[in-house]
Amino acid sequence: VSAGNLIYRSESVPIFNRSAGLYLYDKQGRRYLDFEAANGTVPFGYDASLLSEALQRAASMPGLPSFCESELRLSVLDKLERLFSDGVDRGRVDLDLGGAQGMETALRIVAANKGPGTILVFEGAFHGRSGITSMLSSSPRYRELLTAWGLDVVRIPPPGVIRRETTRRGFMAADEMFGELTGVGGAQHARGVVAFIFEPILNVGGMFEPDALLLRQYVAAARGEGALIIADEVFTGMHRVGPRWGHQRSGVDPDIVVTGKGLTNGIAPASVIWSRGDLASAENYPPGSHSSTFVGIPTTLAAIDAVIDRWAAWSQVEGDVAALEAALIGLVS
Repeated sequence: VSAGNLIYRSESVPIFNRSAGLYLYDKQGRRYLDFEAANGTVPFGYDASLLSEALQRAASMPGLPSFCESELRLSVLDKLERLFSDGVDRGRVDLDLGGAQGMETALRIVAANKGPGTILVFEGAFHGRSGITSMLSSSPRYRELLTAWGLDVVRIPPPGVIRRETTRRGFMAADEMFGELTGVGGAQHARGVVAFIFEPILNVGGMFEPDALLLRQYVAAARGEGALIIADEVFTGMHRVGPRWGHQRSGVDPDIVVTGKGLTNGIAPASVIWSRGDLASAENYPPGSHSSTFVGIPTTLAAIDAVIDRWAAWSQVEGDVAALEAALIGLVS
């Protein structure tokens, strides 16, 4: 009945009709353990109480268009922003539907502040499948079908590849990011580098973590040429690699962060884009620069609200995540 992503890889597939905890159940009653947690969208498992709680929070509100303000939306935006800044040097947040849309919004913020220019990504990167973000991702399956040909993207070796060599060689690689070797123009060029996008853990690129010291050197080199630093936390955010944000593991302080997937525990699609306050100010990023039809509807906002409150109530989250990590390592070692 469909094509593309819904073409089945086998003649017979299970038809699921129930879920609970980390388990899925098919029509025959067979139970399946979901090790992927629905692509990382259900950090609290298949918990029906979150859905009912979200619906209760939204029950008294009408279905609002995205351009209508509400107390619920203001409260959710405030809670979301504090996840990134903890109330210090507060930035600005924007909502979108999915990770790819969130990355496109981040690129709009870059363009509003820096204009056109080169975007640096790692070899093996994955930042989405849309027409724009497919140019940032490495897979030719996405780029050859729908491509933003005007986007100037340069792929650089991730520092994890260099990790087996000396630190000195890694620093040299950072210095060589700009110039004849890579074709990336520096600040003296009309179309210099405007953004450097990185994943704290390269997912499709092999599930490895870039060396922290060298990643900071890459970031410093890019920032020295005037680039904005974007952390793609769609897969890694909200304690999926230990701390709240994956970039905290390397000590990198990004200008823009994009996250999603687990924000609504799979109840509705949503992503959030955080940026330094000056980058998304009315002067640099005028009202109307971005809009999305469904980011203001109460059911999605209420789902985000309920999930954030559950995170806030988890007092020992980092310790518990570390204990889970140790237990999983013990199972496979």
